[in-house]
Amino acid sequence: MKIRSDLEKSKPLCIVLNGPQSFAGRKVGALVPDGVDATLIGALRAALEAEGAALEIIAPTVGGVQTSDGASLKADHKFGGGPSVLFDAVAILNAADATAALLPNAAVGDFIRDAFGHLKFIGYTEAAMPLFQKAGIADALDEACVRLDSAKSTDDFITACRKLRFWKREETVSFKIAGPMSLGFLALCGAGIFACGPAFQPVLPPGKAAAATIGRPTTRNQRD
Repeated sequence: MKIRSDLEKSKPLCIVLNGPQSFAGRKVGALVPDGVDATLIGALRAALEAEGAALEIIAPTVGGVQTSDGASLKADHKFGGGPSVLFDAVAILNAADATAALLPNAAVGDFIRDAFGHLKFIGYTEAAMPLFQKAGIADALDEACVRLDSAKSTDDFITACRKLRFWKREETVSFKIAGPMSLGFLALCGAGIFACGPAFQPVLPPGKAAAATIGRPTTRNQRD
């Protein structure tokens, strides 16, 4: 069947044209390690509360982390137990000293790749760049990926999040199946034996380097 793309958008029917005007009632999932910037976490939480939204913390363990000022930060989820699909937007608040421990963590990579592939807004610290490189999205970052380095930047991030999804990303980064996929594999994914779906390969705009495979299948045993 031929798909038509020449139809005008209908204001009454178009979800994008009738989106919410605020981020109220939504959730941001912040992936954090030990040493996360306490001031940044505080600013992000305060800005979200002012918007009527919530911040949930995804930490290496359910015991939480210690922030840069030595305080304890309670976790709402552990890595692998709070996937990005649970949140309307995400923040990758890595600390430089934690990078070596996070790079080989499959759950961290899955969290980043899924959020990007699902067109979500992503706030991040400069220390998150090696994680983006490992996840294969460093060369594809767009205006919906907002660097968080001040109170103003957190406000800008939340303002951007009101759109809920960055639909323009579909025009510049497409995701195609990177290899053959059997019905049996799909059944295993549906049964939860595999922690994520089939491998997808981002197709970047001309002039940008090829990224790593997105959505690498990972068994639960490998993740744990």
